[in-house]
Amino acid sequence: MLTGPFPTYRMSQGIQCPGPSISLSPFVTGGTSWATPQVKTTRVPVYSTADKDDNGEPDSPGKILYYSEIPRYEKHNHDLNIGITATLTVPLDGGLTARCKRAVETNIELQQQLLATKRLEYELFRAQQCGQLAESRVQFRPGSRYAQVCEAIVVYVPPKKVIPHVHAISAPSAGSSDVQK
Repeated sequence: MLTGPFPTYRMSQGIQCPGPSISLSPFVTGGTSWATPQVKTTRVPVYSTADKDDNGEPDSPGKILYYSEIPRYEKHNHDLNIGITATLTVPLDGGLTARCKRAVETNIELQQQLLATKRLEYELFRAQQCGQLAESRVQFRPGSRYAQVCEAIVVYVPPKKVIPHVHAISAPSAGSSDVQK
C-alpha cells in the first residue's frame, strides 16, 4: 500500500510530476488452532432424582450418584484465506498535474528549439569552412570519407570579385604582316 507521496515522474530540467497509481497486493494467510491440554473425555456428574415420597421434589437434591464420561471429539481447526487488495491513488490537485504536464511540454519544445539552433550553427559553420576551402582552392580527395562533408556546399563568386585565374596569351610571330605596320 502506498502511504507516502505519490509516484513521481521525473523529467529533465528538474521537472517532477506526481501521477495516479494503482497498487495491487495479493495475500495468502493461514492458521491452525487447537485447545491445550487435549482432553479426550468430559466427566459429567449424574445427580439423584429419586422421589420416594412422591411429593414432586427429589429426596436428595445435589447428591451425585456417579460421573458419566462423554467422549470429546476435539479437532484441529485450519483456515486458509486468499485474496488481493487494490488501492487506486489519485492526486487531488488536478490543476497541479495539468501545470506540470504543460511544463514538460514547454521543456520538450525548448529542447527541440535548442537542438534546431545547434543544428543550424553546425550547418552554418560547415558552409563557412567549406566555402573558405573552396576559395583557397583546397578540397578533400574524391572518395575519401571527408569528401562528402562539403558535398552539398556550392560556392558562388561574389559580385565585383575576380577569382584568381590564368589566361594563356599567345605572342604574334615575327614574320607576321601586322607586326610591320
